[in-house]
Amino acid sequence: MKIFKYSILLVIVCIGFITACNDNKNNLAYYQLNGIVTDSLTTNPLKKIRIIREGTDYLLYSDTTYTDSIGKYHFELTDYYAKNATFSIKVEDVDGESNGGDYVTRKLNVIFSKSDWINIATDSEYYGTASKNFDIKLQKK
Repeated sequence: MKIFKYSILLVIVCIGFITACNDNKNNLAYYQLNGIVTDSLTTNPLKKIRIIREGTDYLLYSDTTYTDSIGKYHFELTDYYAKNATFSIKVEDVDGESNGGDYVTRKLNVIFSKSDWINIATDSEYYGTASKNFDIKLQKK
């Protein structure tokens, strides 16, 4: 009778473990963030604007990119999968007047929703890839 009880307990523990492993909470996912930074009044693209991913305690996960000569930026992030993954970014003008003005720093949240997923992985380690276009407008100081 003891063996039967232990067998039932073992089956319950295994089912719980398998269920916990398949909820995607521990899976990594790839996130791609693209956009253009422009002047809010003239809509001219802004070069040399720094964009920083904030809100993480892990130095390896802090990311920084800059806009190119036509105002475009691109991030590729790896982080844990979340149904509505949210990344905090800080957008700041670091070169002053050389891009046509001195712009106000902005802090924004970028949310990846269900419609942003471009593929779902079939392996158990990675959830898939989400891609989002997120244009940003900055105002002069």
